[in-house]
Amino acid sequence: MDCIEDDSAVLILSGGEVRKLGDENFPFTPSANFLYFTGLDKPNEILLLAKSGNEVTETLFIEPFDEEKAKWVGPVILPDEA
Repeated sequence: MDCIEDDSAVLILSGGEVRKLGDENFPFTPSANFLYFTGLDKPNEILLLAKSGNEVTETLFIEPFDEEKAKWVGPVILPDEA
């Protein structure tokens, strides 16, 4: 964050799943930068780093929990776990 100008923000996306056939996806591989900063390997997540003066804030955006979807695709990360 030392290289980022004051009053600036950085968005780092985990990436999305790539469709293989019908309802099948290729194995998901997150963005290397997203994985480095968060340690998370889930699709469709966003990390926002904002710098204002000497203060840096980090905000992680994750998909909302959907109980029905979790039955089919497996568990998702919950806010407490993130």
